[in-house]
Amino acid sequence: MKKGFGWAWFFIIFGILGAIRGIIMIGSENSYGFHMLSMGFVFVFIGVRIGSSLENKQKEAKYKNSGGKFYYLAERNKTSKPFTLEQLKDKDLTNESLIWTEGMDDWKMLKDIPELSHLVKPKPATSVPPPIPPQYQK
Repeated sequence: MKKGFGWAWFFIIFGILGAIRGIIMIGSENSYGFHMLSMGFVFVFIGVRIGSSLENKQKEAKYKNSGGKFYYLAERNKTSKPFTLEQLKDKDLTNESLIWTEGMDDWKMLKDIPELSHLVKPKPATSVPPPIPPQYQK
């Protein structure tokens, strides 16, 4: 088990047991059964959130300790989640894509960041070829 995930598992297991207890109580026509069931789901939700939060923090710490950088994109007027250089290669970036990383004062267009300019994928040719000259037609 990864370090720090004990509380996440505690909440998940406690929530599952509470939900089971709630189902049993509903079956016995106890008025608290639905409360137990809903509280069980709340505890499971809390456990999952704690676990995913810890996992993201561990991934980020591992990457930062490796000397890497995180890059943020401006997508639909919102800041994206952090991306590694490898993850940016899978994005459809243009020269006008706005990017920010640690050490920058402000957002910059991709074309203004020399270390990332190779990430722009060439656009497919949209020109139409000229007609075939008559001497080459059969």
